[in-house]
Amino acid sequence: MRKDIKLSAREYIGKHTYDSGYTKVACHYSEMTKEEYATMLKERVQAFVVENRRVMNPVDDLDKHSYFLWINNPSGEMIANVRIVPVSYTHLTLPTKA
Repeated sequence: MRKDIKLSAREYIGKHTYDSGYTKVACHYSEMTKEEYATMLKERVQAFVVENRRVMNPVDDLDKHSYFLWINNPSGEMIANVRIVPVSYTHLTLPTKA
């Protein structure tokens, strides 16, 4: 995975460094730096297109409405990340009661 994402002094939705040195960060797309977002995109392409051999465009309009959570190991390498899309922007249709 990618090397250190430099965390700025700005406020995040959540940021926590564990005793083990791992850091968990959560923020909205609008709060991400260009470097953070670029790292997310590279990891998404690596996971979905390269490793899974999935023909798709991993970049879509949902990013600008989404939240992101990632974990850096003690040396600053991103080891996990996830995009959290608000339900109001998904294609999910929840069942309704009659």
